[in-house]
Amino acid sequence: MTAPPLHPVNMFHVGIVVTDIQCAIADMQRIGVLAWTPVGQADSVRRVGDTSEPISVLWAFSVGPGAHVEIIQPRIAPASMTPGIHHVGYWSSDLARDSELLLAASYVSEFALGYSSDDAPHIRFFTSVSGPRIELVSESLRPGLEDAWAQARRSHAEPGVA
Repeated sequence: MTAPPLHPVNMFHVGIVVTDIQCAIADMQRIGVLAWTPVGQADSVRRVGDTSEPISVLWAFSVGPGAHVEIIQPRIAPASMTPGIHHVGYWSSDLARDSELLLAASYVSEFALGYSSDDAPHIRFFTSVSGPRIELVSESLRPGLEDAWAQARRSHAEPGVA
């Protein structure tokens, strides 16, 4: 049986919006979160209903054991991306089904992005009146993220390895 979408086994990160990603990484390193992926840039289209708008962020993930921290610096982004904890991210093996379960539980679809060739999103954000913003991330993105985390761990374990 598949775990429900917000089951702890599917939770893999907390997303934090910052104003300066390099400063935030340095701050986190001072308190012990030492290993990070290189800073990446994601440019996509954010869809809200029938409306599309560009979104661009800088991002980096912690690469230690357990749940990850994602740091996000908006470049072109909605007003809801203010500094602070932004979302809790969960893997989804069936984004359409899990989205419907959240909608049936009174969550509101905030936006979707990362569209595939069949026009299906890879990432969906939801809000609720009583809880945090939820990010559902398609399992199809997992191998790429896990490779990035493994490369970053290796580069931090082996000085001089890029």
